[in-house]
Amino acid sequence: MDIQQGDEIIMPSYTFVSTANAFVLRGAKIVFVDIRPDTMNINEDLIENAITDKTKAIVPVLMLE
Repeated sequence: MDIQQGDEIIMPSYTFVSTANAFVLRGAKIVFVDIRPDTMNINEDLIENAITDKTKAIVPVLMLE
């Protein structure tokens, strides 16, 4: 993915720290998006507002019961 300093990565606010750390260690900024309480997964209705010109990836971590 060639993640560079200043790239933004969108992911759910409720996720594993190691998922975020993998991008932070490459200089990326994590943009957390709230989750849906009924699924505990990223709220898909909020993703579009989080996207900027610096957004490099969206990481929709899936939480299973």
